[in-house]
Amino acid sequence: MKIKAERPPRSNVLLIGDLLVFILFPVLGASNHESALTTETFVRTTLTLAVSWYIVATFIGLYANRITHSIRRVMPRTLLAWAIAGPIALTTRILLFDRPFDLAFSLVALGVTGALLVTWRAVYALVPRKRSAED
Repeated sequence: MKIKAERPPRSNVLLIGDLLVFILFPVLGASNHESALTTETFVRTTLTLAVSWYIVATFIGLYANRITHSIRRVMPRTLLAWAIAGPIALTTRILLFDRPFDLAFSLVALGVTGALLVTWRAVYALVPRKRSAED
């Protein structure tokens, strides 16, 4: 698997879908715990996950059409990107927002958000679309 940085997508569909995954995680968490989702918690969680993901995913090529339109190419790269970005996001959350390390939260955050990302990216890869000149 050759890894090289790619430019951001012409279409923002992937970027918006990725962002929705990171918005959904704290919403699901608050719902599951039957607690109110504060702005602080929402921003703290969403921001660290989304920024870490975008940087790593861009570097690994997860916004390139030749990758995103192929389920065989997108799945291993999505898993690799999340394996790198997830721990970076959790570490950033701890350091920037002075949060304690919480093993249970970390495992749930990595697992649930990873599953949402893999599902979203698989759906995107499988939806038929016109081929562009970049494919």
